[in-house]
This record gives sequence, C-alpha cells and structure tokens, in this order.
Amino acid sequence: MRIYGIVTGHRAPGVDTVAVTALGQSWNLDTLSKEVTRLAKTAGVVHVDTSKPGQPPRIRRKHLHDFRGTFVTRLMTTTDLTDEQIADIMGWSPTDIRRIRTIYVDDYARSVALGRRIKRGSVNRDCKPEPRRWSDQR
Repeated sequence: MRIYGIVTGHRAPGVDTVAVTALGQSWNLDTLSKEVTRLAKTAGVVHVDTSKPGQPPRIRRKHLHDFRGTFVTRLMTTTDLTDEQIADIMGWSPTDIRRIRTIYVDDYARSVALGRRIKRGSVNRDCKPEPRRWSDQR
C-alpha cells in the first residue's frame, strides 16, 4: 500500500477520515504508522540528537508520532494561532502546548513569531509564560 488520498483521494461510502488508502478505506493505525516509517526511512528523514556535549550525535528514525510534534512546532512558529487554538487542533491541553513551546521551540524562533504577531496586533496580552523547569526538559 502507498499513502494515497491525504485530502482529495476517493473515499468509500461512509468513510470520513482525512487519510485513506488507495481503496478509499480508513487506514488502520498500525498500517499507517508502518507506512509513514517506511516513507521516512526511504526519504532519509532522521532525528539527530546533539544534546550531550562531548559525545557523538545520536541518530534515530522518525516515526508517525514525531511528525505530530513537528506539525505543532510549525503551527507555533509560522501561524498566529494561540496555544489554546493549537491545543484544540491537536486534542492536547494548552498546558501541554506551552510546555512543548518552551522545550522544543528555540528562543529566537519564539521571539520572531511573537514579533510578527505583535506587528499584526494579534498577540494575547494576557498570556504569561510558565517558568522553565529542568524536570520539563527530560
């Protein structure tokens, strides 16, 4: 099987999922996960962890769940969406989104995104960042 109808593909009657197989059926989560892993491997998509100074980088394959995190990071840095709106899209809590923003989005990217929002007048002025704790970074 190959990933076929992410948005516009044929859907069998009664199928209303976003991603469908070439036959128009909903993907089985296990099969979809394996297919995404296969495509990531074929494309050479990997995660390189360089967080331990003095040690060689650790390389691992990306999996379906990793792409959700990447999507959230892109929403945080390329849109005007609030943490609450991103949480609604992802089905996560706003607290989880704030924690992810603090850990995974670097200070420069956060500053640039905030600057764009301020320029457009779309910043939530009541927003207070949570303090960054070492225990949240593991």
